[in-house]
Amino acid sequence: MPAVDATRFFYVHVMKTGGTTLVHNARANIPLDEVFPNSTELGAKLLQHMGVGPFLELPAEQRERTRWFSGHVTLAVAEDAFPDTRTVVLLRDPVERTLSYLRHCQQHHAEHRGLSLEEIYEDEWFFPRFIQDHQTKILSMTSAETWDGRPPELVARMQADPQLEAEITRQLEGDSPARLLLELTDRARTESVVVDDLRLGRAIDALDRIDVLALTTQLGELLDLFASAYGWRTSDRVLNATAPQDGSAALRRRIAADNAADLELYAAAQQRTSRGPRISRV
Repeated sequence: MPAVDATRFFYVHVMKTGGTTLVHNARANIPLDEVFPNSTELGAKLLQHMGVGPFLELPAEQRERTRWFSGHVTLAVAEDAFPDTRTVVLLRDPVERTLSYLRHCQQHHAEHRGLSLEEIYEDEWFFPRFIQDHQTKILSMTSAETWDGRPPELVARMQADPQLEAEITRQLEGDSPARLLLELTDRARTESVVVDDLRLGRAIDALDRIDVLALTTQLGELLDLFASAYGWRTSDRVLNATAPQDGSAALRRRIAADNAADLELYAAAQQRTSRGPRISRV
C-alpha cells in the first residue's frame, strides 16, 4: 500500500453515481481502521452506510483517526458535523441515475423482482425517497431536515411491541424486502422535503462549496487526480453496475419531467466541471 496524504475526506455518496467504485479505491489506499464505515457484514454495512446517527455518534477517537468517511447522507451532515474534512461529490445525469437505480431495485430488492422498470418507478414508497430530484435533496437539505435524533418509526414501534420485534426478526432471517431494511435505518428523510426554486438554488450554491466535484462520466479522470495528488494506486474497474437496460422513450421522458430540478442542478455541475473534475484545496 502506498504512503498516502493525511488529508481527510467525506464522500457524500449519492446513490448510483459510481460511488462504489470510488469507495473501493479509497479502501485500497487507506488503512481500513481509518475508513468509516469499514464493516464487510451486509447488515452492519447497510445500517452504517445509510444511517445518519452512526456518523454523528462516532466516538471521538475514531472520528479523529478516520481519513475517509462515506455514506448515503446529505451534504449538510458532512459540512456541519465534519467541518475539517474535504467533501467529495459525484453527480450523474438524472435520467441515467434513475434508470440505474430502477435496475438496481429490479435485481436486488425482493419486492421488485419480476417487475418492469415502469412498475418500480411507480412504487409510492421508494419514489419520493430515492428517485424524485434526489440529488437536489441531498445537496440542499439542512442537518435538521436530515435527521432529528429520534429512532426510525419502525424501530420505535418494535421497542414497544415484542411481538412486532419477533415478526421483523423472522422476516430479516428470510428474503426480507429492501423497504423493511431501509425502514430500520435512520437514513436521511428525503421524502419529507418538497423541491422548489429556493431549494434548487441552495443545491446549486452548494456546488461551489464542494471540495471535490465530478460527474459520473469523469470518474476515471477523478481517480487519476487522486493518484497524482494523493499517491493513490487506482483502478477504474466499475463495481456495483447493473445489466444494460435503457428504458423506454416514454419512461425517459417521464423521469426527465419528474426530475426537473435535478436536471438544472446537473447542468450547473456540468458548467463547473467543463474542464474536468474540480479539486480545490489540494
